[in-house]
Amino acid sequence: MSDSMPNAIAELEAMKAVAQAVEALDLASRRRVLRWATDVLIGPANPTGGINIPPAQDGASSSPVDTGDVASFFAKAGPSTGPERALAIGYWLQEQSGGQDFEAFSLNAELKHLGHRLPNVTKTLTLLMSQKPALVIQTRKGGSAQQARKLYRLTAEGVRRVHSMLARTSSEGAQ
Repeated sequence: MSDSMPNAIAELEAMKAVAQAVEALDLASRRRVLRWATDVLIGPANPTGGINIPPAQDGASSSPVDTGDVASFFAKAGPSTGPERALAIGYWLQEQSGGQDFEAFSLNAELKHLGHRLPNVTKTLTLLMSQKPALVIQTRKGGSAQQARKLYRLTAEGVRRVHSMLARTSSEGAQ
């Protein structure tokens, strides 16, 4: 038996324990649990697949936020501009889908239901992508037409920005 064999056996046992722990959960819940475990045990992954070292705390929570229903979350975040609204709803869609990408159409549909439809959601998301560091990234484009459905994801910085919005409204409410 090689030196790496005991480590491989230990890894397999750990994988078995994790699989058993999440087997009763639905897919979205599994994703949330595994993302939480990854973030807590090794640090959150950045969009390029590496590990982010969390920056010094700036008062924003780095723990997962109870997203509840979209209207309550939106009110809690208190976004005041179109890009902030897109960022908040993008975050909510991403959290509800277990960290999966979201469509611009779905984002604007939720904003429309809340009475805050964006005139051009793609332009707003492009603005969020052009910031340094980018708050949103485009992960996929379905088709070759300019109007093809695009998928987006908030970056780690985008998530931090939403957490800052939530912390800001929480601190304003406490005063």
